[in-house]
Amino acid sequence: MKLLACIFALSLLLTEGRLLGTLTLGKSRCALLWSLALPLAAVSNVLLVFLCTVIGAKLSPLVLLGGHALVIATLLWLRSRRQISDDACPSIDLPPRPAVRQRRSYRICCTLLLTAIFSFSAIHALVLHSFSIDSFTNWTMRSRVSFEDRAIAFDRTEARGVAKPQYPILVHSLQIVVNQIGPWSDRAANAVTFLFSWTSLFAAFLMLRKLRGTDAALMGMTLVAGIPLMSIHLAQGYGDVHLTTYLMLSFLSLALFEQTGEVRWATLSGLCVLGALWTKSEGLYFGYLPWVAFGTLIAWRRGRMRPWRSLLAVPLFAFLPFLVFLQLKGYGLTPHDSDFSLAWHPEGVSMFFAALWELGSLGVTWILAPIAALLLLRHHRHPAIHASAFPALLWPLAIIAMNAVIYLATPNVAFLLNGQSFARQMMPASALVILALVLMVGTWPGNAERSHTV
Repeated sequence: MKLLACIFALSLLLTEGRLLGTLTLGKSRCALLWSLALPLAAVSNVLLVFLCTVIGAKLSPLVLLGGHALVIATLLWLRSRRQISDDACPSIDLPPRPAVRQRRSYRICCTLLLTAIFSFSAIHALVLHSFSIDSFTNWTMRSRVSFEDRAIAFDRTEARGVAKPQYPILVHSLQIVVNQIGPWSDRAANAVTFLFSWTSLFAAFLMLRKLRGTDAALMGMTLVAGIPLMSIHLAQGYGDVHLTTYLMLSFLSLALFEQTGEVRWATLSGLCVLGALWTKSEGLYFGYLPWVAFGTLIAWRRGRMRPWRSLLAVPLFAFLPFLVFLQLKGYGLTPHDSDFSLAWHPEGVSMFFAALWELGSLGVTWILAPIAALLLLRHHRHPAIHASAFPALLWPLAIIAMNAVIYLATPNVAFLLNGQSFARQMMPASALVILALVLMVGTWPGNAERSHTV
C-alpha cells in the first residue's frame, strides 16, 4: 500500500514537472524534459508547501495531493492556451561537431565507475537504513517531524532532533509529499531524493552532450559523481548535493543560452537557480549572485539584454517571501549569528589549502579534472581549446573566493579547522570547474564570428 501511495505521489510530481518543462522549453518527447521533471516539480512543490505554511493550511494528503492536481490542471490549461507546437525535441541550433575518434575504452571506464556509484547509492537509498548524521537532524528528521506535525517544523530547540530550522525547505517538502498516504517511511524519503539526484545528473549529462558530445559529457559526469562526499551522499537526501545539481543545471542552461541565444534556456536557468535558493541559504551567494553576473555577461554578448532583464529579479522575488517569513519568526539567513562578523583569521590559511589538496580526498578533483581535460584534447582529431568558454570558469572561481571569505574572514574558521563543513561547501565549485573544463575542451568548435580556438 505504501509503495503504491509513493508511486502515485511521484507520478503527480513527474507529470507536473514534465508540464513545466514543456511550457519552458516547448513540447517534446525527448529524454531531457523527463529528466528535468523531478527537479522542476520540486520547485513548484516547495512553493505550494510554503503557501500552505503561510496561510496555516495543514500538510495533509487532501491539501498537498489535491493542490498538485490543481496545479497540473492549471498547467494543462496554460499549455492548451499557448498551443505549443509538437517539436521532436527542443531545438539546439549548433554547428556540426568535427569528427572524433570514438574511444570505447573511455566509455567503458566511465560507465563502470558510474555504475559502481549508482549501485552504492541505490542500495543505501532503497535497501539500507539512513546512515548520515545530517539525515537525523537537518534533513530527514526535520521532514519527519514536519510530516507528523502536518506543518513545517521551526523548532527553537533540538529537543525533537530538528537542527537549523531556518534552512530552506525544498528537500523537506519533497520528502513530505511522497509520504502523504500512510505512515512515515525513511525509505520513501531517501528514494525520492535518490531519484531527484540522479535525474538531475542525467539531465546535466544530456545538456552537456548537446554542447560537447557524448564522450566529453560522460567523462564530465563521471568526475562530478566521483567528487568526494558527492558519491557518498547521492544515496540519501543531502542539501549540498541538490544545491550542486541545481547549480549545474542552471550553469549548463546558461551555456545553451549563450550558444543558441534562445531565451527559453535562460528561463530554465532561472528556474534552476530558484531551486538552489530554496534548497540551501548558500544558493543566494553561490547561485543567484554569480548567475546574475554570468548571465548578464552572456546576454550582453548575445544582444539579448531586454529579455534577460525581465528574468533577473524573478528567482529572488520568488524566494524573498521565505526570508521575510524567517525574519518574522526571529530567525536569520544562517544558523550562526556571527556569520557576518568580518575579521581576518590567519590561523585558517594553512588549513584552507590543506583542506583543498591534502586532507580527505577533495584534492583528487583538482588533479583528475585537468588530466581528463588533457585526455579529451588528445582524443580529438583536431585538438583545440575553446577560448570563448573561458568565462565559464568565473562562476566556480567566484564560489571558491566566497568560501575563502567565509572560512578565513568570519568565525566560520572553526568549521574549517575541525573539518565539519568546508568540503561540503566546495562541492558546487568542484562540479562547476569540471563542467567549465569540459566546455573548454569539448568537440564543438563554436560560432565562427563569436569564438575561436587557440
